[in-house]
Amino acid sequence: MCVGFFTLNYAIYFFITWFPAYLVNERGMKMMTMGFVAMIPPLVGLVAELIAGWTMDALFTRGFSLTVVRKTHLVGGMVVASSIALAGLVHSAVLAVALLAVSYGGLEFAACAIWSLPGDVAPRNMTSTVGGIQNCASNIAGILGPIVTGALVARTHSFIPALVVSGIMTVAGALTYLFWLGKVEPIQPRRLATAEGVARVES
Repeated sequence: MCVGFFTLNYAIYFFITWFPAYLVNERGMKMMTMGFVAMIPPLVGLVAELIAGWTMDALFTRGFSLTVVRKTHLVGGMVVASSIALAGLVHSAVLAVALLAVSYGGLEFAACAIWSLPGDVAPRNMTSTVGGIQNCASNIAGILGPIVTGALVARTHSFIPALVVSGIMTVAGALTYLFWLGKVEPIQPRRLATAEGVARVES
């Protein structure tokens, strides 16, 4: 959960920190134009997150397991988010913004499931603790991501490598949630599990 959220936040923080500079310096937009265009990905993300919440509830109501529901949204959203890498490779500014909006939508689609996970897996009365640990790990990416992006742009004088790295991170996140995240179910505290095992043996 922590590693997966780390990869998502790495990509998200490109939009939070470097996206305006990208539009102005890489795509040649004027400041006023950039201000309006910069709203597009977050608006797409807002809609995507609402859709994700609705579809997760709908699938679970129809009998799909919590693991299938969460992983479908986690993996699917992160795969869609990898379109951020393609944004740096196209010549059209309009197409680049469209790809970045799709990427942001994928990130928020996955984020809805990410923030559901602490409540799904936390032992009793520990949802906030699990959520805090997960969020702490993700915000490390929020610190490192802008630094790495800035270093890559300064070295290459282009945003292309930075966007490709962000795309790689989202693919890594998809693989993390697909293969490393186990069954989505409440974590059984070790002491409680041991006590229950002893009780069963004695009975």
